[in-house]
Amino acid sequence: MNYQKIGSSIIAKDIGQIGDIDGVIFDCDGVLVDVSKSYDLAIRKTTQYILKKFANIRSIPITAEIISGFKSTGGFNDEVDVTYASILSLVAAKKLGIDDAKFVFRVIKNADSTGIRSVEKFLDTLDVDLSDMRKKLDYPGKRTTNPLYEIFDQIFYGPELYKKIFKKKSQFTEKGLIDNDKVILTKKLLSVLEKKFGSNLAIVSGRGKESVRYSLKELLNGFNLKKLTVPRRRTKGNGKTEPKIPAVLCQQTAC
Repeated sequence: MNYQKIGSSIIAKDIGQIGDIDGVIFDCDGVLVDVSKSYDLAIRKTTQYILKKFANIRSIPITAEIISGFKSTGGFNDEVDVTYASILSLVAAKKLGIDDAKFVFRVIKNADSTGIRSVEKFLDTLDVDLSDMRKKLDYPGKRTTNPLYEIFDQIFYGPELYKKIFKKKSQFTEKGLIDNDKVILTKKLLSVLEKKFGSNLAIVSGRGKESVRYSLKELLNGFNLKKLTVPRRRTKGNGKTEPKIPAVLCQQTAC
């Protein structure tokens, strides 16, 4: 199968040669949108803020290597999970008197597809008391009331969009990091996809529809919003998309 360049930054297989696929399901973050300057920066800023406010600890920068390290374990598709794991790791490092960065990567090495559960389990094997921080964060809890979720969302969405989505006022006045989203999807590529798949283009994302629309703007109209934009369902320790969701979407689009 041949490859062709579509737009300025996407290399795609020759869609015209695809004969046995009826629809396509996309993730949003990292696929349709580059979030390295938005969600990734929100992880860093939220971690710094929480550590300073709740533990009076100055955080090291949460680097792209740390983020990708947690995500590579298969249990950290949710950016707030990565934030939580980073916070616990850095508090533990401080209390143990261990080099912050080296300890975070030690935690990553002991993490697995169960996500935050594996991090908590590993930290519980060490001689360090994290009960106070875990009690303050009470994570995961309910997204609309949990303190970690609230701070992360306020930093990411900014005051106006946060109020529109959650019907509450943000404690921060700075513009949201969502404005740093860089859309990878182009009009040209979307046009090619629409010609091939019609309305059978889906998005499965942890973001709500308002957040996806804010970043994709009119490009979102190329997807069947009535049926196809579905939030991820997640349980503690596993932020991965449930297999049932893509299966339902395939039924709806005759995949």
